[in-house]
Amino acid sequence: MPAATHKIHDNDTWLNMSLMLLSIRFVQGFIFWGGGSRRFIYAPQKLDPDAASWMANKLQSAMPGALLDLHLPISFLLQHFILLYTAIILFSLAEILTGIALLTGTMSRLAGFISIALSVSLMLIFGWQGGTRMDEWTMAVCNLAMGCT
Repeated sequence: MPAATHKIHDNDTWLNMSLMLLSIRFVQGFIFWGGGSRRFIYAPQKLDPDAASWMANKLQSAMPGALLDLHLPISFLLQHFILLYTAIILFSLAEILTGIALLTGTMSRLAGFISIALSVSLMLIFGWQGGTRMDEWTMAVCNLAMGCT
């Protein structure tokens, strides 16, 4: 009889762990969906080079604090518009597709790995500039932790 009780307890533990992981996947999926959809759907001016909220403006302000000499490729991108615009579109597309995959459970391990790569990229690009880039750093670290989970 004690073995059956132990088995029920194990099932409850796995169920609880599954629900926790599911909620983490949904939260991260919504964050990534929100980041990508904001650029493509809700605030397309972020993809407009003439708008004040254009994504390249963030790259330019982050460049001095980039880690591992990433200021060099960022500077190169900023000087070559077609490559810059392509990189911004591809990053945004990766973000929205990762969010959709996490929300729907489609290839969730691959989506988790991509979320880790995107998060590490953001952490390296924005570097550590103290309070001036606290939001980007905080979001990237939280997404890194969720992706690893």
